[in-house]
Amino acid sequence: MNVPDKVLQGIFLGTAGAFAGMGVTLNLAAVPALLASSDPVPAWRVVYNRGKNFAFLTILPSTAAALALYSNTGVKQYLACAALNVTIIPFTLFFMKPTNDALHKFKKSDSSKTEKELITTWGGLQMVRTTLSAAAFVIGIYTVLKH
Repeated sequence: MNVPDKVLQGIFLGTAGAFAGMGVTLNLAAVPALLASSDPVPAWRVVYNRGKNFAFLTILPSTAAALALYSNTGVKQYLACAALNVTIIPFTLFFMKPTNDALHKFKKSDSSKTEKELITTWGGLQMVRTTLSAAAFVIGIYTVLKH
């Protein structure tokens, strides 16, 4: 099926923008709120469980649309956008997963790190994901406007 480039651009920008926006919201609103909480881990678990599905629902179509646009047009910036998006998946699995696992298993009585230290670490790792997704979105906007 041949999807028109304008439709692919809309899918790419919509889903890339949604993921980048979620990341910015996590870093600017959720992480500071979690750190201000006297018991942040239960709230983090809610944020995590709601956000994990949204991430896949935005990263996958965004990457697929960027790859389709690259295939249709040969414009390398779309390939760069896809690469930035897909990089988030191994980054999450290899770098964030240990912190995610520690937060899921966290018990105040037997932890070597405090909950605020874990949330701070998670927030820093989330900032990397936010930066990658925002870069893909900004490059995507520029590319759509230029081509």
